[in-house]
Amino acid sequence: WEATRRHHLAVIGAIKTVHPAQEGNAVYECEDATLASDIADVLARDRVHKAPVLVYARSGEDCRISARLPTGVTADLGLLVRDLAAACGGNGGGHHTRAGATIPCDRLGAFVKGWQEGFAA
Repeated sequence: WEATRRHHLAVIGAIKTVHPAQEGNAVYECEDATLASDIADVLARDRVHKAPVLVYARSGEDCRISARLPTGVTADLGLLVRDLAAACGGNGGGHHTRAGATIPCDRLGAFVKGWQEGFAA
C-alpha cells in the first residue's frame, strides 16, 4: 500500500508541473520519464482534447514518449508511433488507443513534427 501511495503522490506532483511543449496542441513535457505514461493517461482522460495526447520526458540522451487517444478521437496510435520512432532511430509501437516509444532526444523535434503532420486535419 505504501508503494502505491508514493506512486499516486508522485503522479499528482508531476501533474502539477507538466506543461505544454507548444501552445495550441496536445504535446506535453514532463520531468520524470517513469511517469510519462501515467501523465498521458490522466491528460487524455481528464482534459478535453480534439487530438491524441503526446507526453515526452527526457532520460539522459533518450526521450520516452507516451501517446493516448482521448474519448471521441479516432486514430491508430500504434502504427504512427512505431513508424515515427523507427524514422527517428528509436523503437516504439502499441495499439489504437495507447502507444509509446523511446527515441534519441536529438530527434524529438522530427518526431513531434511527424506527429503533428500525422494528425493535421
